[in-house]
Amino acid sequence: MELVKQKSPLVRSENSHLLKTFIYLGGLVAVLIASLLIRVFTVEAPEGVYSNIGVFTVGNILMVSLASMGTAVVVEYLYNLSNKEKHKLSSYLNSIAIGLTIALLLPLATRIYPAIVATVVAVYLGKLIYGGEGHSVFNPAAMGVCFAAISWLSGAVNKITDFIGAEYPLTSITNLINGTGSSIALSSTTLLLGNYSDVAIGVSSALVLGVILAIFIATKVSDWKLSVTYIVSCALITVLALAMNGWKIGDVSGTEFLIANLCSGMIMFVATFLFCDTGSTPSVKEAKFIIATLVAVMTMAIRFIGTYTEANLYILHCGELFALLIGNMLSPLINSIYTKSNKKTLLVSLGVCVLLVVAAGLGFGGAL
Repeated sequence: MELVKQKSPLVRSENSHLLKTFIYLGGLVAVLIASLLIRVFTVEAPEGVYSNIGVFTVGNILMVSLASMGTAVVVEYLYNLSNKEKHKLSSYLNSIAIGLTIALLLPLATRIYPAIVATVVAVYLGKLIYGGEGHSVFNPAAMGVCFAAISWLSGAVNKITDFIGAEYPLTSITNLINGTGSSIALSSTTLLLGNYSDVAIGVSSALVLGVILAIFIATKVSDWKLSVTYIVSCALITVLALAMNGWKIGDVSGTEFLIANLCSGMIMFVATFLFCDTGSTPSVKEAKFIIATLVAVMTMAIRFIGTYTEANLYILHCGELFALLIGNMLSPLINSIYTKSNKKTLLVSLGVCVLLVVAAGLGFGGAL
């Protein structure tokens, strides 16, 4: 038997790794293009609020996207130059992907400077200082976006957000849970197709994200143990909470609320893209199930019993990212518990996941 003496991450095939990086970046570009097309050709602005909103946001999004990706390349280049590191194509592509991810997660009308700072934080503080691609403790993109959300909550978003908030589905869900609303702003079909203005461009079309996730799983870019477990756990927690309230909240049926809860916010985006980061997620399969479930529980906790309201729209929108970062922090601990992996440890971990979901669902249902 040959022992592998190499620091993680262990890349068995450089060509295979590069291919997966291209597929991942292609998925991000597909989301960008699909969202821009939907916004230009289908989303209409109400009277009195930027009659040219489609063209305005498209131009702004393209500028922010280019600025973020360009900043990522510059940071990577300067770091390699100052530390006399090799310039690797896969690492540059990874940084570009981080920059584009940030652009897709920032508010529609974000100015360029928060995007640039968020990208510097993500690529340098979130990736490079830990040793580069695959060594990150926290998901770099999530780290950068959360930094921007906390630092420039008011400065990063201009008056266009006032229009978005009026039909933002996550706001409707929060109002329903708080008892201040009685309906969902948008239909289930609209939520699935993404035919509406969301706070961030990359999160609106659940159908597009679902198709990309299926491709990622089939090509092993994403591990279903993380992404699927996360989505299923969010769904089951919502189902249990609804069951405790007669399968209805306000005037909204349980089915409509379930679809809206899963399709709004960043749930599908996190499952599709952010769980793909190998450095910040567990390497042991048992730990993957537990971490994905914990992130789902924290995501639903922020939605069901969190204190953020419409006044804190973008912070509320980032609830999934904060939950993911906490999951990243716990990953090494959960990983270290499983020194052996067998049927028994797998069954125990799945049992823990079931207990977490049931406890969360019943607990959140009782709080409604």
